Amino acid sequence: MKNYILLIFCLLTSIGIKSQDLVLLFDFNSDILSVDSKTSLNEYATDLKLCDSVLLIGHTDTVGNPSYNDELSYERAISVQNWMIKNSIKTKIILESKGEKNVFDPNNDSLNRRVELIAFYHSKKFPKKEVQEFYIDNTKDTTLYGNEGTLIKIPANSIWPKSSTNKFKIVFSDYYSNTDIIFNKLTTRTDSEILETGGMINIEIFDNEVKCSLKENIQIGFPVQSVRNNEMEIFQGVEDNEGYIIWRQNSDEEAFFTSTSSTFVIAEEMPEFQGGGLNNFQRFIQSNITYPQVAIDSGYCGRVFVSFIVGSDGSITNARIVRGSHSSLNAEALRVVSQAPKWTPGRQRGQNVPVQMTFPINFMLDDDCVFVVDTLGSGGEFYSIVNDSTFEESSVEQINYYIFNTLALGWINCDWYGFRDKPKTNQKVIVKGLGDLSTHLIFSEYNVVLSGSKYKDYFIFNGTPKNEKIRVLGIKRIGEKVFFVLEKTTVSSQAIKLDNFTEITFDDLKQKLDDLKRNK
Repeated sequence: MKNYILLIFCLLTSIGIKSQDLVLLFDFNSDILSVDSKTSLNEYATDLKLCDSVLLIGHTDTVGNPSYNDELSYERAISVQNWMIKNSIKTKIILESKGEKNVFDPNNDSLNRRVELIAFYHSKKFPKKEVQEFYIDNTKDTTLYGNEGTLIKIPANSIWPKSSTNKFKIVFSDYYSNTDIIFNKLTTRTDSEILETGGMINIEIFDNEVKCSLKENIQIGFPVQSVRNNEMEIFQGVEDNEGYIIWRQNSDEEAFFTSTSSTFVIAEEMPEFQGGGLNNFQRFIQSNITYPQVAIDSGYCGRVFVSFIVGSDGSITNARIVRGSHSSLNAEALRVVSQAPKWTPGRQRGQNVPVQMTFPINFMLDDDCVFVVDTLGSGGEFYSIVNDSTFEESSVEQINYYIFNTLALGWINCDWYGFRDKPKTNQKVIVKGLGDLSTHLIFSEYNVVLSGSKYKDYFIFNGTPKNEKIRVLGIKRIGEKVFFVLEKTTVSSQAIKLDNFTEITFDDLKQKLDDLKRNK
């Protein structure tokens, strides 16, 4: 019988997930459930009904005859089984008697008189992020874009090959939303510090399915959500013992912000045009542009995006159309931008640096006109009728990235230390229940998502900055069921209790997580 029970236990361990133990204590020489034990079981009753199976292991202290203790520990397990049956919990139950063989605390017999409840279940997995695959030629410069807008520039001959081939596979995914971060067990912290993220990626390069390394830096650009600071750094991800990715700052040899020999897309001090930045440059464009006669005669209007580099000496070079309109409007936009006088150059860490800018130029007639778009990638122009009320007015805007050069591959994060000087506390979140439980803090004012470390029926978030506005999120998965709870509060030394979980679909959960970021 004992071997049979052990066999079932091993089988369950191999096919299911084991929840945290629920420990039910008994009085001396008694197999009667106490009021406290019944209360605990009531708290877990709903979850127990969803489990695949439950193992009940009876224990005793070392007082008395060992054979008597074996029988008593088994009777204690039966008492729990009877309670479950009485309360309509039809989950498969397996009983085991340990007697006095597994003393928990030799100095406190009250803790040894117990039944351990271990639940097994198949937890529905979060849908993983879609992985992109690119195939490149190592002899050519290559630029790739991730689904979330991440820019990757791979210079020619920068990959160490594992064979004689020059063809390589890039496996890549990028993570920016709350959903992506939580579903993929990511977090925004180092071992000891909390970070604000500008984006996370996972990139690997393969030569015939063998991982390769880099012999020269590639360039990674994280699309700027907001220019909060100029202190972004690159961090490398490592997996902790709970399966979460924890970030550690790369050494200067592994990754660095673009050097003075590289072209920036965002710099600590952006270029200025005649003391007034982009607003003055817009006025210069409006004062010097000449609407092409061929476009006037045909009634063509449009919006032309011109990319150019403001060099370290302030001169404009490499002007080109990145999204255009009619060819006559494109040519005029290039002409006026190329003839602009020098700017005050951008600066990074005290040095003048070249900065790439992207600027929109509007061509609009007084009367209704034909709006023309040249996608440049398709090789053709698209025409549509617009008027003053429907034409999209241009604001002064830039397409910006945080740009890094790096030799690192694998998990990479663009982060900054935003909370080092703020008072901290260890935020405790109490969550009771079986199943695959997780808790997360989503900061209202920052791109910060934290995952708690589990201790029995509570989670701890170490070193959390006090008084920050947060949303506390609880997710529970048992079998095919998913449950969700959300509380708004601020970080403090007071414990936060999460209960009243509501069943939710994966699609609805994803929508709620995405809404949290949009509504922050």
